[in-house]
Amino acid sequence: MKVEMDFHNHCYQWTEVHADGVTCWLKGTFFYENEPLQGVDVVRLLSSALEDSQIDHEALRPLLPALNGNFALALETPWYIFCTVDRVRSIPLFYVVDEDEALFSDDANYLRDRLNPLQRSERC
Repeated sequence: MKVEMDFHNHCYQWTEVHADGVTCWLKGTFFYENEPLQGVDVVRLLSSALEDSQIDHEALRPLLPALNGNFALALETPWYIFCTVDRVRSIPLFYVVDEDEALFSDDANYLRDRLNPLQRSERC
């Protein structure tokens, strides 16, 4: 399956981090147990639960509730995509999966236009 990450908000840039064999796109402010985290720290924190071909749900269970702030992240490993946003979804993420591709974006209109290119020209 082809996976595409396409983030369009150029006013508030996404940060791309490569660490521990993982690519992560993140935006916002992250706090773990009331301590601020930088991009690489966020990836390393989550990597402990996402390092194998299977997501370790038991390891994620205590991590996610302890993660606070206003944020969004999309993390890609060789086996899967993991996305999360803060509790109030202050930075939205959208996705669509069809037969042969999965698209992730911060722009719902972009996803609609990618899936229905003919309808794009028909809109006012």
